[in-house]
Amino acid sequence: MQISLSKPDLVQFLEEQVHQGHFGSPEAVVEAALTLLQDAAKPPRLDPETLASIRTSQEQFELGQGRDLRDALGQLRLKYQTR
Repeated sequence: MQISLSKPDLVQFLEEQVHQGHFGSPEAVVEAALTLLQDAAKPPRLDPETLASIRTSQEQFELGQGRDLRDALGQLRLKYQTR
């Protein structure tokens, strides 16, 4: 596969990355950029603790145990203003 860059500033940046030794070749720069783009397109993975917390919150909400948002925000403001 052959790729041509049409923006001179991107060509210059690519060449600088190789010249400065950050990458071994222009292809390595493009691969790194595409890997970042691919990772950014994936949905975030949540850790098991966060998922459990979300499930608990959803269950509480469904049981009518939710709190008024304004009250919750007020409590959070008080908690973090005093620190």
